[in-house]
Amino acid sequence: LYIFTNDITMNEQAWANCVFFNDTVAKKYGVYEELGVDNFYDMVNDGNWTLDAFLTAIQLVSDDVNDSGVIDTDEVWGITDISGTGEVYGFGAGVTLATAEHTGYSLNYYTDTSAGIAKDIYEIMSNSSYTKNITDFQYDTFASYAAIGSGHSLFMTGAPFLAEMIGDSDNSLGILPLPKYDNNQNEYICSVDCLASVFAVPAKSNMSVSTAGPERTGVILESMAYISSYQLLPKYREVTAALINDEDTENIIDMLKLMKSSAHYDLIYMLGSMDIWGGGLGTITSSYSAMFTSPNAAGSTYRRNTLKMETALDEFFNSVMSLEG
Repeated sequence: LYIFTNDITMNEQAWANCVFFNDTVAKKYGVYEELGVDNFYDMVNDGNWTLDAFLTAIQLVSDDVNDSGVIDTDEVWGITDISGTGEVYGFGAGVTLATAEHTGYSLNYYTDTSAGIAKDIYEIMSNSSYTKNITDFQYDTFASYAAIGSGHSLFMTGAPFLAEMIGDSDNSLGILPLPKYDNNQNEYICSVDCLASVFAVPAKSNMSVSTAGPERTGVILESMAYISSYQLLPKYREVTAALINDEDTENIIDMLKLMKSSAHYDLIYMLGSMDIWGGGLGTITSSYSAMFTSPNAAGSTYRRNTLKMETALDEFFNSVMSLEG
């Protein structure tokens, strides 16, 4: 197989982690007034869509609608989240698992800054008054992904491909990139799901054809990528924007373009998550994820596994470099 990141499919756009939002809920609960803005799109365009603003907005929406004393599936939350941990927001805030250098990889996911990010996210994501794990809806009366469309949450962690699962909504919905760490972070970063990071085609050619071989395959793939990027991708954005909010497609398309240009692949996270390489890379991924579920123990977990993780990175780097020979 030839395997490579690509522009042939819509994966990089469709599977980029992002934030859906309910504009109707934001206005109802005075979120914009509290943040001192007119809308979320202006925050993004002005570079002010930050983790602090995001977490603050979540806390502004927590409504026990039926006065049951418990925020349950009839209520309104600040966010519904797929994983229930919010670890993708670490990537948006600039956290990386390891940095590639000429002589190898440097393990760097655990710092004072990343530990603080994980703790801030955990305090909100672990609070059932603000956050509802989407999986909790599986046996309830309305579809899990439709919760935001039916006005049950301000935000939903997701990806553009989920637009068709939200369903018809009387609420005004929108989409945003993952928030930055702070105003000093230059660019937005939208991590791409590990399962959508590659495209593969058979390497074996029909050699009875005189033009068969890698060169011809490359020309065909480049042509497919060109057509996809300039014809299919714009149409995909139009359809996705209309599914989210057919009265505000221009802003949504702008956000989708921003997300595509901000696509981020953390190689170590992807290989560790899918256990493709083995050799201990999965320990790095699981230790990173644990920061967002047990932040108080993250430091000791990091120190306990440092040698194993650094050894895994060295073995991976050496294995890759040996292929060049």
